Amino acid sequence: MAVSGKGLDFQWYRYTDNGGNHWAMRVDAAWGVASASGFASYNSADPVWPRSKRYRSRAVILVDATTGRKTTLKIGSATATAYAKGQTVTRYVRGLQDAVTFTVTKLVGENQPSSNPLINSFPEYSEAA
Repeated sequence: MAVSGKGLDFQWYRYTDNGGNHWAMRVDAAWGVASASGFASYNSADPVWPRSKRYRSRAVILVDATTGRKTTLKIGSATATAYAKGQTVTRYVRGLQDAVTFTVTKLVGENQPSSNPLINSFPEYSEAA
C-alpha cells in the first residue's frame, strides 16, 4: 500500500495510557490498523488526548539503517510489539515505490501531569493545624 500524493490518511483510534484509561488519538490509518501499533478501534465515548506540553504520548523513534531516514510513530499501548528496541517496522514512505524497513532505536515514554491534589500537601500550613 503506497502513500498517495495527497499524503497520509489519518483516522481516530483508541490509545490506552499507563493508568489503563482510554483516549481518542488521531494517527496514520495504515499504522493504526497494524497489530504492532497497539491501537484499538475508536470509541466515540473516549476523550481526545490533550494537545499540551504537559501531555506526551508513548512513541518510538525509527531509523532506516541504509539511508539514515528517521521517523516517529505513536504507540497505542505499552504491550504493543513495536514498543521494544531492535524491532523492525516496514512502512511506505512518500515518494518511494517500495516499503522501507525501519528499526526501533529509541522508546519515548508517556508523560501526564500528576493527578495528586495539592490540598493538605503541607499540613503545617493548613487551617486545622
